[in-house]
Amino acid sequence: MHSSHGLALRPLGAFENHFAAFAEVSLPIFCVVARIKGKVRSDELERAAAAVQTRHGILASTIRRGDGDRRTLFRSGNPLPVEIREAAEARWQDVAAIDVIRPFDVENGPLARFTAVQDQSGTHILLTMHHAIADGMSAVMVLRDLLVALSGGRLTKYDTIECLDGLLAADLPAAFQAPAASKSAGLRDQRPWMERTDNVPTVRNVTLDRDFTDGIIAAARAQRTTVHSALSVALARVLHRNGIVTADGAVRVVSPINVRPYLNNTQQCGLFFSGMMEAYKPSSLSFWEDARAAHASMAPYRSRKSALSTVVNAARLSAQDDGAEAAKQAMKSIVNREVLISNLGRIDVPEHYGDLALESITGPIMSQCVHGDNLVGAATFRGEMQLVHTTIDGYTPLLEETVDLLRSP
Repeated sequence: MHSSHGLALRPLGAFENHFAAFAEVSLPIFCVVARIKGKVRSDELERAAAAVQTRHGILASTIRRGDGDRRTLFRSGNPLPVEIREAAEARWQDVAAIDVIRPFDVENGPLARFTAVQDQSGTHILLTMHHAIADGMSAVMVLRDLLVALSGGRLTKYDTIECLDGLLAADLPAAFQAPAASKSAGLRDQRPWMERTDNVPTVRNVTLDRDFTDGIIAAARAQRTTVHSALSVALARVLHRNGIVTADGAVRVVSPINVRPYLNNTQQCGLFFSGMMEAYKPSSLSFWEDARAAHASMAPYRSRKSALSTVVNAARLSAQDDGAEAAKQAMKSIVNREVLISNLGRIDVPEHYGDLALESITGPIMSQCVHGDNLVGAATFRGEMQLVHTTIDGYTPLLEETVDLLRSP
């Protein structure tokens, strides 16, 4: 990989800048995995990766200081790295665990890479990305485009590189009232910033078959709540009964929230989400009553207004301090939690791409590289939900006990 000092593309948006600053003290890297039936050759994967990189300009970029010392996207002349491995030498889960703690060359880019882990019947394609340029749904869209290119399809290049700020530009000058603070507001500083560890995380996954997945969806609908709220409450209850709580007995659950539906459903790779933290405590409420309460708490954050809040708050932080310290302090509320649940929901992409068949999507997989962290990814495709748990010395049986609770809530 060579040093690349290409043209400036655009300054980072406020939220992108937030993650880029945080990258100076942590590793905001994540991975999403597509399982396909069949194998791919290295040259085919390289050509498809090049087509995807051309389509999504942000995948051909890097981050450096530009005019006015602002963090800026610059064009990178480097191709997306591609590697093919055999499952006999390493399971895909182990490859992913190492990949999400392997830093990118942020100065020279690019800020994404592909790894294919092949077995006798198929291939797991791992897409690992820097969080300053992409979110979980971005990875799904890029993987979809990769499969289109692998099957000989043409990809149209986007003319611009969108960002959250630009899509909200018409609203930004207006006065803004943020959504109500989550119940955990007073809990965020209960423990100090945790220093990073060099330990490799553990990645464990489970598949919920179609009958089980359909049952959860139907039950959530009948109970006037959502699958995500049910998952959040189930995770919180499992952690609480095992003593994984704050000093006053709460379980803090962080939920990233996709805001693309409120931004014209942009299909570009980028950072298009907001998020919230909720503190769950035991109560006399039933499981489904708790799930309805969780759904009500999340509702204000599923909006264009919440996306605007994300930009405004990140911009205020950048105005106060463009260095990593501001991002570090702000991200305490995300790292200082008992669990993060990132649910990609029902993945609405084609199943067949020429001779290739997409069998499942798993992720996001991510590690904050701190002891005791629990990050859970969820994605539903072809009627089956994939759950994945990434942790360093966290609660290992979390997925199995969560599934048991969902089976008999």
